[in-house]
Amino acid sequence: MEQTHSALCASVAASRHCGDPLADAVIAECDADPTLPRAWINQGITQGRASLTACPPALDALLHQANRPRRLSIHSTLRAVQMPGFQFPCSG
Repeated sequence: MEQTHSALCASVAASRHCGDPLADAVIAECDADPTLPRAWINQGITQGRASLTACPPALDALLHQANRPRRLSIHSTLRAVQMPGFQFPCSG
């Protein structure tokens, strides 16, 4: 069964969305309330949540997630990857 061009475009567009749900919520929050300063996003990311006197809920959640310590380092992740013939240069 052959799809029409517009149906195919709609299918591709729907399958391409794989963004970060918290980041998507921040954008939706800003779109819903145009009075929210978008500069808050940049300020919160570059200077931290404490630099904002007021913070919309979605941005607060995004900044909270971004400031959590990561459990895995890149070195432990790379060591776990099985690649024949490759020796991890920083063993130890």
